[in-house]
Amino acid sequence: MALQLTVTPPVRSEESLELGGHLLTSISSITASWTGLFTDEESGIAEYEWCVGSKPWHSDVYACTTTEQEESILSEDDDLELLEGHVYYVMVKAYNNAGLSSAIASSGMLVDASAPVGGFVYDGDDKNTDKDHQTHLDYLAVHWYGFYDPHSSVTGYSWKIGSCSECEDVLSEEDVGLSLEMKALNLNLEPGVRYYTTVTACNAAGLCTTVTSDGIIPDNSPPIAGKVYDGVSHGDIAFQSSRTSLSAHWYNFTILILNFHTTSFVQEQHPAVTTLCQGLDYI
Repeated sequence: MALQLTVTPPVRSEESLELGGHLLTSISSITASWTGLFTDEESGIAEYEWCVGSKPWHSDVYACTTTEQEESILSEDDDLELLEGHVYYVMVKAYNNAGLSSAIASSGMLVDASAPVGGFVYDGDDKNTDKDHQTHLDYLAVHWYGFYDPHSSVTGYSWKIGSCSECEDVLSEEDVGLSLEMKALNLNLEPGVRYYTTVTACNAAGLCTTVTSDGIIPDNSPPIAGKVYDGVSHGDIAFQSSRTSLSAHWYNFTILILNFHTTSFVQEQHPAVTTLCQGLDYI
């Protein structure tokens, strides 16, 4: 049998290692594929060797392992323990049947396996103030802050509005980029119904966190007037002997709240209140 002389290593293409993106979303798994990255027309590819390191061309995270496949997966069974916020590199070396090799290393992969930290969602358009009530029925405003991601970054927000927490029966969810305040116009809100705004923040790894406001209630009508009586007794007095004080009491001021879900009214009546003013100058 003739001996074939091979003096050249495998040819490496200009393509990059396929790692599923530049971010790792797991601290215990890495998938790498180098399909078609190496060819050798003289003697053929015999095997591959791949490693994981904290620097390019290093194998301090996972020691080099031999395989005949063009892709491989590391998991918890391989005792892989990655740290969030750290960058890792994959190196692959191809050997031909003459024992010659060529190698490729990936670009750095940042580990971000957790969603952004949730912030605060405030109803109303007063900055850093959360409103519980509003008088207008045609729009809702909201602003938020405090969302952040310690490993990659927040890449965008979405928002929606509903009559229950995380619902969207008023406004369907829509992306708003990196805006931190929004206003929904041309609405037809019901007095007495609590409306909630839900904000979702996503990071560069595609992981998301959702926070819902505590809600805001439209109320565009004043209370129904009750009775105001002079004096501290149950009735109303017309005369008094004191020149230095005045007293009064009132009751039955009522707030009518429309319950949208049962189409009924709820009355909130406030008890009688008595007040006394002293030290008046006689006029």
